[in-house]
This record gives sequence, structure tokens and C-alpha cells, in this order.
Amino acid sequence: MKSVYSMIGLVSLILLLTGCGQGDVSEYLDGTNDYQLTDVITSSTDSSDYSRIYTNSSKSLEQVSQELSDWKSPEESSQIVDGKQALIYDENLVVLTSNEEGTQVEVSEDDFVRDNYRPSFFNQLLTLAVLNRFLGVSDWGRLQQSRCSSLTGNGSCYSGYATSGSGYRGPTSPSPFREYSSRGGGPGSGK
Repeated sequence: MKSVYSMIGLVSLILLLTGCGQGDVSEYLDGTNDYQLTDVITSSTDSSDYSRIYTNSSKSLEQVSQELSDWKSPEESSQIVDGKQALIYDENLVVLTSNEEGTQVEVSEDDFVRDNYRPSFFNQLLTLAVLNRFLGVSDWGRLQQSRCSSLTGNGSCYSGYATSGSGYRGPTSPSPFREYSSRGGGPGSGK
């Protein structure tokens, strides 16, 4: 019986070391002293969806990207384009932006991305096919672009923190994507 408990302990340790149960990116950043939470942007269509903004004043975009990749490999990673890079994790989109203060790390939940982001924000970073897969919808770019084009002023779609900033209020009309609340995979697979 003792060997059964030893084997269970060994399997648990292996799973822990290989990345199971690591949590999301925000939990990782909150657990270090290197990142300061500077703002939280809430979706206007569902207040439980948000984007968290962190700043690291001592590391370059490349260093932050490598640190996050060492912590947990992203499902997708873009090239660095114009001082910006996108990383896709299980339920988070991470946008790294190089600026005067260091590196800004924006961690957005998939629901926030789906309901708020302007598709053109991802030009040269991620393809629409990658975004469709991440968001669990088909034709997100076309449908969201149509929605964004009909909005004006403070109710327009999100273009990342550097452009939209803390003043973002978002669309007040319900998102056409609310029926897509999970990323597939069948019963019991989670979001």
C-alpha cells in the first residue's frame, strides 16, 4: 500500500512540474514582484469579462516574452511587429507592448477579446483563423468588423490599451457572440 501512495505522489509531482495547474497568466504575474497591475478594463457587455494591464519597467519585450514562454508555452505566438507581440494561452490573449515605461503586458480573457476587440488590431500579429480557433467561433473577424463599423465614439470597439486606454467604455449593444460561451471540446472539457 505504501508503494501505491508513493506512486501517486510521484505522478502528482510530475504533473505539477510539467505545467498542469499553473493557473492563468494574471495569476502568474500577480505572484511575482516584477509586474505592477496598473489598470483593469471591464467589458461593457459583461462585467465579468476583463483585460488586466501590467507594467514591467526593467525588462524588454523580448525578456518578458521569454519569461512567459519559460513559465508556460503559449498555444500560439506572433512575431514582434512594431514593438508589439501577441501570445495565446488557454483562455487568455497576452499582448506585449514596448513603451517608454518598459514593457506593458495586457492579459485579456477570451470572452473580452471576442466581444470587445477590433479585428484590425491583430493585423500582422495573428491570422483570423488563429483567432477563430482561440475564440471558438467561425468568421469572428468579419462579424466583429461589421459590428465595430456601426459603432462610434466611446461605444466603439477596443483597439488595445495603448490606443483605447482606461477611458474605454465599449459597445453598449449585446454581443452577437454571447451564444458562444465556450471553446468546444465536448462535455467536461471546460472552456
